Amino acid sequence: MDEQGTSPQAPQSNYSTANYDNYQPPQKPRRNFKKPLLIIVAGLLVLTAGFTIYVLVFKKDQQAPNLEAPCKDGLCQANQTQVKPISATTKHYASQNFRLEFDYPDDWTLTDEQASGIMTAKSPTITLEDTGSQKIDGLVTLTFRAKFQKLTEFDAGSATAVIDSIKIAYTKPTQSQRGETYISFLRYAKTTGTTSLDGIYITGDAGYKIGQSIPKDDLTRVDPVVSITFSRCSDNACNSTTPFSVGADIWDNRTISEPLLAMLKSLTIQ
Repeated sequence: MDEQGTSPQAPQSNYSTANYDNYQPPQKPRRNFKKPLLIIVAGLLVLTAGFTIYVLVFKKDQQAPNLEAPCKDGLCQANQTQVKPISATTKHYASQNFRLEFDYPDDWTLTDEQASGIMTAKSPTITLEDTGSQKIDGLVTLTFRAKFQKLTEFDAGSATAVIDSIKIAYTKPTQSQRGETYISFLRYAKTTGTTSLDGIYITGDAGYKIGQSIPKDDLTRVDPVVSITFSRCSDNACNSTTPFSVGADIWDNRTISEPLLAMLKSLTIQ
């Protein structure tokens, strides 16, 4: 004991007694992945076997569609009929009967008979669409009619504009020809459907808004009467056709509208 009567304290060490040189971290238990992997592989094998049985048993009797079936009433699927767009290569024609000239696609057929008072340029078979966007095989026809010809398409009454008229400039107008003209988009009175387009006509100084009435008298002021109409093929070879109403949105298809516009713009009248 010391002078205070207390027992002496043992000296404290300034160092840890842990053995760091031989320290080993605790080992985590290793997971066994073999069992879950075997379960997954087995599941995939079961699914594959089930799908194979379904195909062999339930799909055996189903027939593939007949892509070689002939068109019916001019209706063809896009993968059955490959039709060229309207040709951009043109021929020039001068008509002595109508005293006018114009360019038309080089694969169209032109007929100009003085006795009939009618001249036509008719396309080969092309793909058109009806108001329900159903693709059909059809023809496009540009027609010139002398002023004395009856416009039988107006027998049921005045037509209606289905698109706003647009003004075009002739490429090479003559001195006796106006420099610009309206072209108008008509639905005949006998035709149902607000989006049906029956014909595109040169209407001179007269332009129309969608829904406006277009009387026959307005068209007879233009000489000759110039129109573009559409027809449906009645057989595979398109030897027979019937008048046909296309969807008004056909004008948004530039492969059709641009060649037709070029043909109308090329018109020169003496």
